[in-house]
Amino acid sequence: MASTVLGTALSFGAPTVTGLVVQSASFDEIRSIAEVADEDGDFVSAAIYAPKITGTIEGVNNSEALAINDALSVTGAPAGTYYITAKGLRLGNTDFQRVTISLTSWGGISA
Repeated sequence: MASTVLGTALSFGAPTVTGLVVQSASFDEIRSIAEVADEDGDFVSAAIYAPKITGTIEGVNNSEALAINDALSVTGAPAGTYYITAKGLRLGNTDFQRVTISLTSWGGISA
């Protein structure tokens, strides 16, 4: 459903994922860190490298259509190509079948 944001322009709603009706989403941006300490144990240098974004999305879909290692296109923040790294299924007698997927996007890898 489209929304109209009044006042200060802020991001509203969940991202769009191809083939999934998204109910909630969370993302974490991660970097690897290499550190160098001197003889006193004080850090004298550090390198931050290897960007990666991990996320979890809960949605409604036929989970058989989603498989581990599949690439998913996410639009909205943070947009990009993500790969499914884990998948869970939740069933209820008065609810739609829900799927929870864990995603990863590596900085230098695209579909």
